[in-house]
Amino acid sequence: MFCKRIAAIHKRAKERLESIREASRAESERLLDTFGEVLAVVREALGVSAEDQVVGETNVPDSVCVQTGRMVLGALAQAGGVTALTSAHEEVSAHHGNNYLPFVEKYYRGSQAALFQVLDVLGFQPTSSDHSLSKALEFLRANRSRSGEHLPTKVGGKHGKDVHLDLSFASENWRKILLDGRRPGRMVRRHFEACVFSYLASELRSGDMAVVGSESYANFTDQLLSPAECEPLMAEYCREAGLPPDAASATAELRARLEQTAVRVDEGYPGNADLVLSEGRPVLKRRKGRERRQSALDLEAAILDRLPERGILDVLTRTAYPTGWTRHFGPPSGNDPKIRDAMGRYVLLTFTYGANLGPAQVARHMAGKINATPRWT
Repeated sequence: MFCKRIAAIHKRAKERLESIREASRAESERLLDTFGEVLAVVREALGVSAEDQVVGETNVPDSVCVQTGRMVLGALAQAGGVTALTSAHEEVSAHHGNNYLPFVEKYYRGSQAALFQVLDVLGFQPTSSDHSLSKALEFLRANRSRSGEHLPTKVGGKHGKDVHLDLSFASENWRKILLDGRRPGRMVRRHFEACVFSYLASELRSGDMAVVGSESYANFTDQLLSPAECEPLMAEYCREAGLPPDAASATAELRARLEQTAVRVDEGYPGNADLVLSEGRPVLKRRKGRERRQSALDLEAAILDRLPERGILDVLTRTAYPTGWTRHFGPPSGNDPKIRDAMGRYVLLTFTYGANLGPAQVARHMAGKINATPRWT
């Protein structure tokens, strides 16, 4: 239910971005008009005409600054107030940046209390070596009672020294709205909460985060054999695999193989026309085709006549159903993410990676089916 709630919040935020796109022109014009009004009252207070330009003006009397501030606040109040204009600015900025993440916080507010109750009841445990999200969860629990707009980006470290909170788990689009450029060392609290809960749901689905005591969201590493259980089986496994039974022997054998391979490469390099060294790096040239004999051409024609030509994507699709090779995809925990037509998505993923196609290229050729923007990024 937690994952479903987060998914619903992101869905509503995406829908909000789509609705803003339709009405963004009028809102952008209104914000520009408001900005023009602010500039006009500033010029009026400073006594500067529209044709004049003052650059780096610093010798302004305090009385003029006070009057300017009042006139600016009055212009902003007539345009709807600072709060409303700030919200409108965030919406228009998100539209121009194709980023729906600023709207997640708006739909997150109604579920804030319930989501924090989930943190109180469940214990979360990372299944990988990356603990940045876990530390962010601890920081979120410690600051849940704060009501201010900003939070510090520093947390208590070892020996009483403060260290910066690791936000590497968050995407660049998230960090743009998390960190306030006007306040170094501070981040926006409401966006930080929405970000942490979003990535928590994402890592629960991928198996990178586990729930203590859970069955569906258990730590998959606990299901692996322990070193004590593997040790009696090591000798037999190494014998069947043709590997040395201990680490020292394996290292020595690997080093010997590498040295033998290096010697063979060095000896054959003068006569190797395909391999060249460019700035100290080996480069393998594309081999040019040679004229083939008529028998080879006849064999190729016979094969093509009996074996119809099929596209790579067709071959992947046809082999996926009888062999079920897509079962190797998904999180290590075995908790397959709820993807619509998971097999089709895995086949397409294999094809695009094998063809070295990026998300933008695939989205351009499969409009309406593939989104070039990564999830929650």
